[in-house]
Amino acid sequence: MDSSKRIEPVNSVAGQSDGQGEREEFVPYVTHDDYPELTVKAVVLGAVLAMVLGAANVYLGLLVGMTVSASIPASVVSMAILGCFKNSNILENNIVQTAASAGEALAAGVMFTLPGLLVIQQGRDAGDPTFEKSVGWTSFISDGNYLYSWLIPFLGGLLGIAWSIPLRRALIVEIDPPLRFPEGVATAEVLKSGEKKGSAVKAVGAGGLVGGTLSLLQQFGCWDGTPNFGWLYNNMYPVYFGFSVKPALMAVGYIVGPQVGAVLFLGAFINLFVIVPSSAKINGRWDEASWNVTKQGEFNYENVFLEEFTNTRYMGVGLMLIGAVWSLISIRKPLVTATKFGFREFKSKFCTKKGEQDKQVVVKRTDRDIPLHWVLFTVVATLVPLYIIFSIFGEGGSAWGYNVVMAFIVGIASFLFSAVAAYMAGLVGSSNNPVSGVTICASLVISLCIDGFYGSDSEFGAALAVLMSCAVASACAISSDNMQDLKCSYLLGGTPWRQELIMGVGVTAASLITGPVLEVLNVAYGIGGNSPKPDALEAPQATVIASIPAFIATGTMPWGYIGSGIGLGVFIIICDILLQRSKFNFRLPVLAFAIAIYLPPDYLIPIFVGALVHFAANTSSEDHASEGILYAAGLVAGDCLMGVIIAIPLAIAGSSSYLTFITPAPMWAALFPLFILWLSLVYVAKYNPFAGRVSAGSDSDFDMKDSRYPEPETTERVTVA
Repeated sequence: MDSSKRIEPVNSVAGQSDGQGEREEFVPYVTHDDYPELTVKAVVLGAVLAMVLGAANVYLGLLVGMTVSASIPASVVSMAILGCFKNSNILENNIVQTAASAGEALAAGVMFTLPGLLVIQQGRDAGDPTFEKSVGWTSFISDGNYLYSWLIPFLGGLLGIAWSIPLRRALIVEIDPPLRFPEGVATAEVLKSGEKKGSAVKAVGAGGLVGGTLSLLQQFGCWDGTPNFGWLYNNMYPVYFGFSVKPALMAVGYIVGPQVGAVLFLGAFINLFVIVPSSAKINGRWDEASWNVTKQGEFNYENVFLEEFTNTRYMGVGLMLIGAVWSLISIRKPLVTATKFGFREFKSKFCTKKGEQDKQVVVKRTDRDIPLHWVLFTVVATLVPLYIIFSIFGEGGSAWGYNVVMAFIVGIASFLFSAVAAYMAGLVGSSNNPVSGVTICASLVISLCIDGFYGSDSEFGAALAVLMSCAVASACAISSDNMQDLKCSYLLGGTPWRQELIMGVGVTAASLITGPVLEVLNVAYGIGGNSPKPDALEAPQATVIASIPAFIATGTMPWGYIGSGIGLGVFIIICDILLQRSKFNFRLPVLAFAIAIYLPPDYLIPIFVGALVHFAANTSSEDHASEGILYAAGLVAGDCLMGVIIAIPLAIAGSSSYLTFITPAPMWAALFPLFILWLSLVYVAKYNPFAGRVSAGSDSDFDMKDSRYPEPETTERVTVA
């Protein structure tokens, strides 16, 4: 950092002095105004990467309910491509990764919610009494649905950008001590280390090649994608154990680290061997006579287990609900502070006398946001079309008053939960942000309001709740991601208003492809537990978002399981508090446990195995810019992009077995990709074979940790739900 530190009075986030009257002003990496940022090539490349990385994360999110930050891979790709042009610079690369990361963020908001419309219709067609009163979608692009699948995420994303602008100064510049913003800090370090871009590109490229190749070979039928086995416990209850062979899952395990991986494994173990058998016993389904078919050799342990698992997964819904509420309670003070600051900024802009405004000093380039009156205009211009969309679904003009109220509810909910997501992004990072947890909480409130306004007989009430939840989720996801990018820009010396503008470009580009990508994935693989296709993508959060309004409308909410989940969640929260107060390194975040109960165990085992790589390689999951993380990000991108690419010919052919050349796929052959994945992760993480390590804390004259203040004491981690 520059040794010539300047001192100036700076008010704290609460608007009070910091106790000493002045503090050091942070000096960014780039202090001059000579670098062009918002160039044509940066805008075009950022928009393209937003589409590509958004499509990959839609697939990953539907598969396992998680997304990973795209900022670092986007930074690496940007440095490689823009390096071929003359006069490219670090701030231009920062603009590219900002736009590209919007694709990943918007993918989270979309895949948590929008597939719920498909779940509703599939459940209705299958005769599920939960959805008997509801009407959903059969397609994301036909019958005019493409317009909504584009507009809702787009408008929600714009709301997220708007709400994050007044929060930037509060949560990045003035908060004391500073929040971590791990992806933002790591991205800044990767961009700062641009002279080593060959190493970074090789790491991401190698991961993409391995992940894409293994995904393609599995589609060819070279091995069974889910090796599994089972047995009868006490000759009565079936026990099932499976393992999904997906490069993205093991790579996600390495990225989230041993802490989250261990919690996921613990939850899966308890679900397999305690919750599911106990549910069968308590509900009278543990009866030897029920399994007489096993004596004839006709028993299918997988199907029988999954039938009971369908009931117990609603405990995961209860855990998500209590986890979302606890997330809000945990950050109530910063939320109030950030909200007060936003209103204070608004008041200073519009309620200050003209003479006092004239005395205001000129704002530096590195501290210049989009003007607040444009933020207000964006919010109004966003809520009006949302009102029109809600009117189309919400009983038309006869209920226009209710639709106005619901539009305001979405606006208020998006602001509150965007502030939550922005703060949590600084605390635990965007990849570990409980966006879907707060979305589920918002969905419950929205569903109750819709049931009260329109009545339980409304066919489109559940669909309307899903659309509203999509707008809120998109706002939360974008706000969280935008904060990471603004932190990166703060460290590097970028211009905030340019980043906020390019984020809008990324949101626009990503929203355009969400509907087609969802359509292709649905036709090729199927989406949701009600899909008639046997290997459908789970879409766990979207299924919950669809179920909540349907349960309320039909009065069939499985309160027994949900209540049990809430009770278990309270117990988990108490255990986590005790672990924190006892200063244990291990923590038990409730949302991570909720995901473990809700998702099939097939997905959770490889995530845990990937997390164990850190022990074998003696590495830290906190180093967000290491070669191991870059290689793992490449594995995720390669696997997920190949999944999307393969889905195109499968959708055209109308058969998921179109490219399967080996039938049946041998189960033992799955050891081959598992060995390659785990060994390659250990090797890259331990030996950094791509010509040099790029990591936070590397030999650099740029102090990425913002040494004005100590690191925050909190070590709380919450997995994305």
